[in-house]
Amino acid sequence: MTKLDSDLDPLWQDLDWAIGQMLIMGWDGTEVTPQIRNLIENHHLGSILLTAKNLKSAQQTARLVQELQTIAHQAGHPQPLLIALDQENGGVNSLYDEDYICQFPSSMGQAAAGSAELAYKIAKATATEVSAVGVNLILGPVLDVLTNARYQPLGVRATSDDPQEVSQYGIAAMNGYRDAGLATCGKHFPSYGNLDFLGSSMDIPIITQTLEELALSALVPFRNAITTGKLDAMFVGGCGITNPSMSINHACLSDQVVDDLLRTELGFQGVAISECLEMEGLRNEIGVKTGTVMAVEAGCDLLMLCRAYDVQLEAISGLKLGVENELVTKERIYTSLKRVLRLKQSCTSWSKALNPPGISLLSQIHPSHLALSLKAYDDSIAVIRDNEKLLPLSASMHQEEELLLLTPLVKPLPASSLTKALLEAKNRADMPSLHDKWVHRDRGAIMSGEGVFRELGRSLARARHGKLLHTSYTANGVRPVHENLINRASCIILVTADANRNLYQAGFAKHVAMMCSIMRASGQKKSLLVISVSSPYDFAMDKTIGTYICTFDFTETAMAALVRVLCGKFKPQGVLPGTLRKSRKVLKSRQHWLVEAYNRDRDGRGLDDLLQALARASAPAHQFLETTSSHTFELFNPNIEEAHFVVRNSSTHALYGFCATYFVQGTGIMGALFVDPGKRNVSIGRSLQRRALRGLIQRRGVKKMQLGIAGLKQWFANGGWDLQFPRRLNNMAIESLNSWSAPEGLLQSIQRANISFDLIYGLDNAESVLVHASSHANPEVLELYRFALQEAKTCGVVRAKGHGETLLGTVIICSPGSPLAGFIPPLHFPSSQDEPIGGIVAPIVPPSTPQAILVLQGLALMGLRQNKSHKSLRSVLSWAQDEAVEPLLAMGFDVVQAFEEFTNSPENARSYDEMASFGSMPAMPGATPGPEAMTMTASEMEAFSTFTAFDDSLLTTFEDPFSYSARPFEGGGASASALAAEAFNIDASSPQELDNKLLGFGAPIPGKATLITDAGQYVEPLMTGELYGMFFVAEDVFGADSNTSGRPLELTCYRRNLWQISGQITLPRHVAQFVDDMGRHAPALELAASITAVESIEGRIAEMITIPWRGSNAPVGADETKVVSVPPVVPLDLPSGQELDDGSRVSVPVAWKRLQFKHATANNGRRKGLQQHYVVQINLLVRAKSGGEYVKVAEIQSGPVIVRGRSPRNFDSRKEVPLGDKRPLERRNTNESAGGGPKQQQQNQQLSGAEGGEMGRNRFGSVGSVQQPPTDWATPHPAYTPAAQQHANKKMAMTSPSLNRPPVPSWGSLDANAKHNNKPTAKTQRSNSTTAPQPLPINLSLSEDDRSPPNRAGSNDSTQSPQLIKSSMILSAGGGMSGLGAQGQPGTGQHPLASPLDTDDMLYEYFPLSLDDWMPPVDAIYRPHVVHHTIVPPEVKAQQIRSKAKRYFAAE
Repeated sequence: MTKLDSDLDPLWQDLDWAIGQMLIMGWDGTEVTPQIRNLIENHHLGSILLTAKNLKSAQQTARLVQELQTIAHQAGHPQPLLIALDQENGGVNSLYDEDYICQFPSSMGQAAAGSAELAYKIAKATATEVSAVGVNLILGPVLDVLTNARYQPLGVRATSDDPQEVSQYGIAAMNGYRDAGLATCGKHFPSYGNLDFLGSSMDIPIITQTLEELALSALVPFRNAITTGKLDAMFVGGCGITNPSMSINHACLSDQVVDDLLRTELGFQGVAISECLEMEGLRNEIGVKTGTVMAVEAGCDLLMLCRAYDVQLEAISGLKLGVENELVTKERIYTSLKRVLRLKQSCTSWSKALNPPGISLLSQIHPSHLALSLKAYDDSIAVIRDNEKLLPLSASMHQEEELLLLTPLVKPLPASSLTKALLEAKNRADMPSLHDKWVHRDRGAIMSGEGVFRELGRSLARARHGKLLHTSYTANGVRPVHENLINRASCIILVTADANRNLYQAGFAKHVAMMCSIMRASGQKKSLLVISVSSPYDFAMDKTIGTYICTFDFTETAMAALVRVLCGKFKPQGVLPGTLRKSRKVLKSRQHWLVEAYNRDRDGRGLDDLLQALARASAPAHQFLETTSSHTFELFNPNIEEAHFVVRNSSTHALYGFCATYFVQGTGIMGALFVDPGKRNVSIGRSLQRRALRGLIQRRGVKKMQLGIAGLKQWFANGGWDLQFPRRLNNMAIESLNSWSAPEGLLQSIQRANISFDLIYGLDNAESVLVHASSHANPEVLELYRFALQEAKTCGVVRAKGHGETLLGTVIICSPGSPLAGFIPPLHFPSSQDEPIGGIVAPIVPPSTPQAILVLQGLALMGLRQNKSHKSLRSVLSWAQDEAVEPLLAMGFDVVQAFEEFTNSPENARSYDEMASFGSMPAMPGATPGPEAMTMTASEMEAFSTFTAFDDSLLTTFEDPFSYSARPFEGGGASASALAAEAFNIDASSPQELDNKLLGFGAPIPGKATLITDAGQYVEPLMTGELYGMFFVAEDVFGADSNTSGRPLELTCYRRNLWQISGQITLPRHVAQFVDDMGRHAPALELAASITAVESIEGRIAEMITIPWRGSNAPVGADETKVVSVPPVVPLDLPSGQELDDGSRVSVPVAWKRLQFKHATANNGRRKGLQQHYVVQINLLVRAKSGGEYVKVAEIQSGPVIVRGRSPRNFDSRKEVPLGDKRPLERRNTNESAGGGPKQQQQNQQLSGAEGGEMGRNRFGSVGSVQQPPTDWATPHPAYTPAAQQHANKKMAMTSPSLNRPPVPSWGSLDANAKHNNKPTAKTQRSNSTTAPQPLPINLSLSEDDRSPPNRAGSNDSTQSPQLIKSSMILSAGGGMSGLGAQGQPGTGQHPLASPLDTDDMLYEYFPLSLDDWMPPVDAIYRPHVVHHTIVPPEVKAQQIRSKAKRYFAAE
């Protein structure tokens, strides 16, 4: 039997008990089930994973955890259960309780706030809350680096794409968790930040980077977190790794990842937790039993199995079988057992586990945590761009103007009030509310995903007290309801949620942006704000989106903060994360900051805060900064002149930067330079250094400038510093003096050399020492010796003497807690209370001294003896020159830090100052973007390390990863297939060009004619173009065959989808003639552009058509043709074109709108033998006489487009619609039912014509027309006149002609009578009597199939919301008007479909999607644990694979 350690309970000899401690399991349900009880009592399960499915409230959670711990205690468990929880904040929380548990921003949102201190407070608050309900292990922090940020689904769960920033915030969060008493678990090792997704979403993602590449980026935060010694556990992911050095299917099952990389290379000694072994890929490929054994063999200590009881029992039996078969040794079991027990001892005990503080503690801390939550969200909201100055909305739009909110269908967050309400309603089987019944009367219920942003719309409508229209959008694109609402509103807010993963959102946003741009060009007011509620990478670098805001999650608190931003309640201060922030701020790197002189009373506290922020940012590399204070920099030495400078916020008194300078005996010294980690790359460091150098070179008698650095050499070199001849200085230490002993033979060697030593205190016998220091050291070292000799109680100087009392060398000795430690932080670590540190400072041994090495070692030996006599447990030797390192290493010292000291002439500093004054300071190429160190060389302060990431660091090296090139493709007169192959075989190294290559057109291809200017020069036309509309990237139907792997990507669309083309043609202003391919010259009478398309199989012409406007909804000035036609030939008017820079060339815009392909491609492009596609061409034409034939001058071609027939979703939804005239009752015409039949509609039209006149027209145009409507075009809204503004209530009455509105749940504080009394007030009656009635809603079926009924039930494509159906248009069955009085006044009758709560919410209207337009909501938060571990039926998985191809623009 394997022998246990003496400190382990003999109970663990039973392998069943030991195995139970190696498992962490969960279950579905909010109560303890017999299954989970059985696992704890009979299988000795030692750890529990709680998820959102287990937790309803804080009080329920506390009771549940207490019950679990009680079961374990009664079952004889020696130690409590580990209770683990995912509580990352943002969109990933497991516990939600609006009364006791606060919401905080996601990891990226916290980084956007720009404060690691805030991240620490958030982590501590979160840990305190979950600890109160009994949780003792939190699965965090997230340490993944978004290496390829734009295309990675982890998104806002990670901090950023900067390894140093991830380390900074990850360590801050880890410290917060630990300080609240929780154990921590870093994740997801080795990284989920750069995954390659192959096949369907059910496949396991893989890492393709090599270990060397991972070490440079992805592994940096993990390494830094492990180095702190505070990381208790590591979550090892289940992804695969494929690179030249390894091929691994599941990282958590590989000893190369867990034992070799994590434990051996990174030195992790904590608990390794496996990814859930229930994941589908592992179950299908390996099986749970074998997977369990492989995970233990790989080095995992805790094996996770989430919820399936039968699978959990299978895993237990598999592990026991592995022991029986000797695949897993008992020693391996006990190794993991010890790690798990050590983890439990650090975070829990039976007294804590059985008595969680629960609600009593939560109620006390909730107010302060709520204030922290509000501040965090306010600080995190980031306005990336506001080029059109649309914020706040009150400054850019009038109150009576309508605001449109367009939101995607997304799944509600698992831990949110909406999910909680849905679950409660489901459990109660509640009936829908009156409002929901009325609005969704044709569908019966709110469709999934539509409710997520409803409260955002209501809150925004209330906050601005103006009308807000709201509808959703899907991958079906811009539908008629969208077009009409966009025409109706003057400002559009479009929300995206991780558009780079849900690519249809990006396409929809670009389409809407194009529509707004066209309307603005015609003089209409159409403002667009795009708001990303998840990843900021959606449109971070797309300048076509003029106003772009990021919230980083869509929790209730985040949306409330967004409303406050939109309404101007505060000015957002959030910034872009990682390299996005640096690339953005590099554009402003030439700004100058006001630099002020440091004032101790005013700036001392701010400097302390700045130093603490730097300490957290640099942890664990520079821990001594934790004890550095503002007093450290003030020497109060009469021989040293001091001048310190700050960049500060005069309003908040916060310091953004600090620079310390000293002047001693002709030497000017830059002692320290600090920049706030959250304020880097905005010229603060540059401004401080410029001011500091200017002050030093103005000193009388300055002979040289001195600088010490531990990084950023290239930046200083470009700034004029000569860094060719550094002097290296080192800090060294012996960590344990108690275990140290002198090297063998050292004492004998010193004795044989006749070297003696003595110790002096005070200045009485110090003359020889001061002369020695003055002769062989810099002036600041001399002052250091003078200071040490004056502190006789705690400091002294050891002298080494040779024959005749010759002074050979000196060194300063200081006892723990000496005043000198206040100026040398390595002598005063945070752990100094438990480990007194002795100092050995500034040894001076001239190189010419006989036996200099032996003298140095003797001085160090005497110093160590003195430190021991002062009860020091640790000894630090500071200021050791480079030649002294090897002898000191031989004595047992280790190098802690190394610095380089440079000495320059004042002329170099003057040249720097001149360059900075003219704004021409060289950029810093290739500087590390993370924290770098610049050290101090002032007396007593050489050891300080400052952290500056200068703003110029990326000026010459940054390449915009999201740029959208406007240039045409390279390559000229290639064939269509060759051009497509060249343009669309996108190299994986340049994913940023994929969007515009797929939607753009290639380079011009010469035609049969060449244009000639009036000067006789041949013309090479420049042509560009782009497709707009609902295009997706087609899936590769050929699979992964070797002979098809080089196929280009293809676009796909449905035949009925409307799309359009816009482009530019650039030509000389004066084109006189052209020459054809036969060499014949002819005058160029007319130039024109046309579009055509060809198919790929036989090269035939593919027909395209232009769809006319239907009904009366065409904008004024639009083409009134009501028949389908071919796209027109557009004449080019060169004199009216936009003149380019040189004046000799003009650019003429061309556009074709409302286009469709007439036929689908063969077999929908799904058969390998008939992969037909279309190529769209823009042609430049010329003709010699009016009415003659056009000759092609040049053409540009799009990429291949596969055109499909009816959407499978639409086809399925209409399969029960008969082709005849009869319609099933449930799909009757909504408008007909509301209007009382054909006869009734005729009477309505007569009434509208008699009383409404032109007001009977539908007042909402569409995007196809760019003409400005005439000013006499009647609308129900009064014209806005600034001189005659009206009270909000009056304006609402005038803009609300209908009394019969749908019921809306109340919000805010309403009059109690209003909820039960729907009678209109006299004021409302008067307003309604002056407002002309509006016509019945008109179904705008833009591109519906001819077999579709003209008005499908459930479709809401009209311009009117259900709230605007007029009771005044309804006649009673007897022919009288039940809704109107004799004079058109509202009567007492009420429309049967009108809401009984019509006055509750007059400001907010939601337009539900039709059944045809609805699609399943997407998940805006990527959780590999959910996505890759769910067992999906084969038929569902097949549908997911098919639907995955429906992507906008770029392949995933």
